[in-house]
Amino acid sequence: MNIGRNDPCPCGSGKKYKKCCLAKDEEARREEAAAAPPVLTAEEEAPSRRERPKPPPDPRMQAWNARYDEFQSSDYEGRIALFMRTLDEPDLMDGEMAFEMLNELFEQAAERDERDRFDSLVESLRERAPEAYEKEKGYLLENRIVNALAMNRPESPEVVDSLALELALTAGKDIDRWIRVEKGLAYHGYSDTLVKAMRLAWPKVRSSGDIVPWGVDEFSHRASHYEMLTHIARTEAPKGDDPELMERLRFYFDKDLIPERLVEMVALMSGQAERRWTMEDFKLQPPKRRSRRDWDDEDEEESDQDKEPDVGRRNLTDLTLQFVNYARRVEGAPYARADLARGEIYSFISERYAGELEYAESMLDSMLRSSGQKRPPIKNYKSYEHLLCPDYERMDHYLGRMLNMLGYRPHNAAALWELIPAWMRFLQTEGLIDADLRKRTLNNLKPLADVLLKIFNNIHSDPALREPARRWPEDADKEPQ
Repeated sequence: MNIGRNDPCPCGSGKKYKKCCLAKDEEARREEAAAAPPVLTAEEEAPSRRERPKPPPDPRMQAWNARYDEFQSSDYEGRIALFMRTLDEPDLMDGEMAFEMLNELFEQAAERDERDRFDSLVESLRERAPEAYEKEKGYLLENRIVNALAMNRPESPEVVDSLALELALTAGKDIDRWIRVEKGLAYHGYSDTLVKAMRLAWPKVRSSGDIVPWGVDEFSHRASHYEMLTHIARTEAPKGDDPELMERLRFYFDKDLIPERLVEMVALMSGQAERRWTMEDFKLQPPKRRSRRDWDDEDEEESDQDKEPDVGRRNLTDLTLQFVNYARRVEGAPYARADLARGEIYSFISERYAGELEYAESMLDSMLRSSGQKRPPIKNYKSYEHLLCPDYERMDHYLGRMLNMLGYRPHNAAALWELIPAWMRFLQTEGLIDADLRKRTLNNLKPLADVLLKIFNNIHSDPALREPARRWPEDADKEPQ
């Protein structure tokens, strides 16, 4: 592959290529070049090929491929029977075979609402093929947590708690998997579990060489929000300077904790601070245009100019923190789900203002255009009406990015979409928009409802995402309380 030095490393570490595998790859290329055989003419090459005997087939791989082909051609019940039979054949039931079989069976079991059956297959693997289970443990724990959330039984909280704490121990090695599960737990309101799991994972995340520094920082900030929300939910009169809360947060921030800011955030999210806003409060600084040198030196400390406070952006953060209390108190959303939506609302407004959600033609169209071929005019999105109100085109763009294969975050998308009507009602109650703009914005977004409902209907792993999506048009018509 033609990988740029500043591109993400293809090994999946999250680091830049130049800071990860570049040196190793260059050394490997030098060794290959030194060991390469001389180039032979066609006449010289033909006898050489005849002299080399064809290696005999590997009996184990032949048997492995035959078993997997048999599995693929079987129906659901036949696949389960083959999985159970293969458990007694250690040469065939390795980690790869376990993953391939259970990956197919998970989707089929979810479609049939036979999640208990899938869980029993995983237990059989753990008991009868422990080495294969250990190799795929993270994937299997993730699917069992998804099942427990979807079944939503009286015993589910205890099961989810136990499995999530076990998975949290792997977060330092597989942060992407943990984040997927974390967002599912947040959507379903498992704040207590998240507090325990994030504390368990933090030492491994902080010391991990596989997670970029900003990823570590984001982890600690998400963990601090779960701590604050749990404190608010459990305390009659929550305070940001509560000694127990501050001690718990120092676990993540050491000496970087800012008590004054903590007091402000808890007051906003608990409803003890009700600031009155005007649109003058949200004058965001223009986005900084970065040069090529900025990207190459992005790991260097920020300049004094970069550190200048953006008061408008700070106020936008505080407005969304205040929305968390409104979403919980007035709309009945779980705290963690409201905070999940809050983060996406902030990101959407910020990225749209920075011009990061505009239409971009495909790479193929761009190449054809640059080569002189006639192409249709480049599409331009319509101007949006209000800084704080989502518009159809860019919200479609933003949600699509969260639901595509590379950036797949269905629970983030679901929380955002579900709480957009609540956000618009909140803006009206705060006097930042009027009733006509609220109705007009939500009516313009309604065509997205059917599209998203079809997507959520096909996410068999978590059927809980469907009902709020189905109710969205009705919810959008509600008046503020």
